[in-house]
Amino acid sequence: MAETSFPIVEQPLSAEQWKSVTLGMGDGVLDEGGAPYRPRQWSNTDNSVQVSVSTATGYASAIVQGFFHKIDAPVTLQIPAVTTRTTYYVALQYDPSREAMPVQLGVFTSLDDSGGKFYLVLYRIVRMPNQLLTDAEFSDSYPRVAPTGMVYESAFLPDPDSVLYGSVFFVHAENDLVMAKSPSGASDNSRSWVSLLNSGWDEWGDTSAYVYPGHGARRAIQRNGSSRRLRGRIARVTGEPFNTQNPVGYLMASLAPADRPKHTQAFVTACSGVSSPGYARVEVSASSGEVRAWVAQQSSWISLDGIVFDTN
Repeated sequence: MAETSFPIVEQPLSAEQWKSVTLGMGDGVLDEGGAPYRPRQWSNTDNSVQVSVSTATGYASAIVQGFFHKIDAPVTLQIPAVTTRTTYYVALQYDPSREAMPVQLGVFTSLDDSGGKFYLVLYRIVRMPNQLLTDAEFSDSYPRVAPTGMVYESAFLPDPDSVLYGSVFFVHAENDLVMAKSPSGASDNSRSWVSLLNSGWDEWGDTSAYVYPGHGARRAIQRNGSSRRLRGRIARVTGEPFNTQNPVGYLMASLAPADRPKHTQAFVTACSGVSSPGYARVEVSASSGEVRAWVAQQSSWISLDGIVFDTN
């Protein structure tokens, strides 16, 4: 049986040995904020896209198969017009035969893995014949790599802006797992510690049809793993009551695909009543994500409190 151990004291590592030592770091963008490697400029004139550096650091860097890649200025890549449906992959390609530059940024129409090649796909662009580049289908992969760590309590967590986006820490005393990421709706330049186990409430604002009635909680969703919980009271913008004569119900919210139950479910929730609290039937659709309510009596508000379901 052959047995190998390295590095050997005072001897250099080969490229293959270096890859073996560092491969455990993972493959991904080293995101220090400022959206490194993001597409920022699309040109229909010359069919090009510009891959940017971070607005925070002035460069973009990544690890691919244990090797480092960095750009310190935006890179313009060509996405030519096509005569048949064509998929373009904007990726960092690792090629072991390219000794001077093992990792390069490029555009590829196929992911050829011969000769040990490997691709870190940043995004995918699908072009159709006679289609402007800005109208092409765009899919964002953007894999990132970040370390994990442990602290005893959350007071000892480092500044989230000082670590890589996606860094994960286990908080021992609080039995919690937190990630350095952007809060919902914030830019990648702003990071905070977000619990992966104990989610806060993500509020929905008023709409052209429904508003917060001024009491109870505002419309919101809480996500804990595959579990989803809704809450909040809703009134009509017009001030008119909800009535029993609406056969299709009232659309209280529309859930994103990741927030929908596996099967359509119905719940009984509270609503205002004429002389006492009334009740409403609320249905959460698995297919459309629509949250619709029907009232048993005329009501000035409907509550989503107590609606809990699983997405698996």
